[in-house]
Amino acid sequence: MCLRYIIIEVCKFCLHMGTAGGMTLMIETRSILDIMQEKYTEMTKKQRILANYLVNSYQSAAFMNTKEIAKKANVSESTLLRLVDLLGFNKFSDFQDALQSLVRNKMSTLEMYKSQNGADQKKKPLDYIADMEIFMIKNMTMNIDETSFNMATELLEASQYVYIVGLGADDIYSRYLFRFLSILRRNVIMIAHPTDPTIYNLLEEEHFFSSTAVIFHFPRYYKATSDICSYFASRKARLVVVTDNILAPLTPKADVLIQVPTQYTTVIDPVAAGLVLIHALLTAVIMRNPDVYRKRLQRFYDLSEDLNNVIKRKVVLPFNIEGIS
Repeated sequence: MCLRYIIIEVCKFCLHMGTAGGMTLMIETRSILDIMQEKYTEMTKKQRILANYLVNSYQSAAFMNTKEIAKKANVSESTLLRLVDLLGFNKFSDFQDALQSLVRNKMSTLEMYKSQNGADQKKKPLDYIADMEIFMIKNMTMNIDETSFNMATELLEASQYVYIVGLGADDIYSRYLFRFLSILRRNVIMIAHPTDPTIYNLLEEEHFFSSTAVIFHFPRYYKATSDICSYFASRKARLVVVTDNILAPLTPKADVLIQVPTQYTTVIDPVAAGLVLIHALLTAVIMRNPDVYRKRLQRFYDLSEDLNNVIKRKVVLPFNIEGIS
């Protein structure tokens, strides 16, 4: 199965619009963040705390000295210097240069969002936001791990129970996945609030060994989500964690990690890339047994018509997946 082709087909129209607008994808092949990802499993607990701080605050950390960074991350200067050494830098100034280079490259990346017809302030909000969301979709398709995607697809179909967790702003993802996965299969359970009664019912369940929990956890990294994830981990459920980077808080708990890189350029959370990922996962599930899922979907829409839940009658499913392999 060609993962990137699935995703591109799912979002073909918006990607076409982005390409037509002259956008180019600017991704640094080997940044300091890449190095931290590679060395993450070798880090101590304090070094991981520091690495998480650097991932989320590198724009400001790049211009701090060792004392300032250590204070902000609530670690010692010696922890910082040991991390610098672990990452392969001879001295702190080399490490700082790498951070500043990252900042410069990210700033260059954001330049692509300048209007082709003028400065940013002359660009309409719709064009500006659409361009950025398209960029993040492309970033995801370029960097997603195909093995992780395929493992997540298999678990979504084969697990006896699938729990979907997304709290706060992350519930846009959990509700979207729950809506359509629950049409495709049985035993799909959504947890969208820390006081959801479903959580208390879980205490009596004994089927976690055959269950999968899909956890959505993006900045701001809700603590309640982390607590629920820890509970599922303690009960030996398999965890599919969808988050923004490998240094995110729930990464160590994940059996399957899917990264959706996110850039916050306004006060509103960008969500298009995450929704495209979910659409692609659902499409991949359907492709595992197209005839079965076509019948299930058709039965659902027929029932909706019988119950007068829809205005339009005679729904015909556009089930065109022949071009996806």
